[in-house]
Amino acid sequence: MTARPLLLPTLVVGALLLGGCSTPGTAAIAGATTDGADAAVATPRVVETASLLRTDGEPSTDTTISAASLRTVDVIELDAEQLRLSDGDDLVAVAPMTDGDATVGLLRRLLGKPRITRTAVGDGGTCVPASTSYTWGRGLRVVDLAQTSTRGNAVDIRMLKASITGRSGATVHLQGPNGVTVGDDIRERIATASGRDKESYASGDRANWQIVLQEGWVLDPDASDAEVDGVSAITKGTEVAVIGSPMPVHSSDDC
Repeated sequence: MTARPLLLPTLVVGALLLGGCSTPGTAAIAGATTDGADAAVATPRVVETASLLRTDGEPSTDTTISAASLRTVDVIELDAEQLRLSDGDDLVAVAPMTDGDATVGLLRRLLGKPRITRTAVGDGGTCVPASTSYTWGRGLRVVDLAQTSTRGNAVDIRMLKASITGRSGATVHLQGPNGVTVGDDIRERIATASGRDKESYASGDRANWQIVLQEGWVLDPDASDAEVDGVSAITKGTEVAVIGSPMPVHSSDDC
């Protein structure tokens, strides 16, 4: 089961800015690591499944992504429930967050060997589930959960930078819905968003924010009506510091 956020104003933003927690409010994930965050690998182990969709007009469930197609990818976009890989104008692949092996396998092919961190239940905080974290270029983190959450997601995803370097050496841009990236100033969006879609955390003389960029995931019917889930941004002031999904706002649960 995925951790639910313990929303503590200063700790939330501080932890996310430093490491990009698996879930807002929990401590940064700890554990044994495997070196090689930015190193490319000649023959990475690839998990090929029907979830790696090649898109020639319409997605095909029986074809995997060719190496030539993958080399054209220069944008990774995080939607509420999937990653969308494109070459700028055209969609090349879709990786649903319901399939951890497929998502990690696809990103290994595109970005090379990640830094790997493994945790047992409770490592780094009482609400941190058993998981394996894959981090590329200190900018993209995929937390592969040992057990699929009650929402249905098998991974939590966090974007910590605006771009990283791909396996080929080319720049790959990281963005959320509508092109929002880490480093963007979203004060206008914060000002116009309803209270339902945002939450503030005091930090010194200014407020930091969590704001939903796109709703997604079926919520627990017993959860608070105020809770909104999906892909969210965490800000430092009004500047985006982290983009992640799932990342609920106004969560009523401790975990």
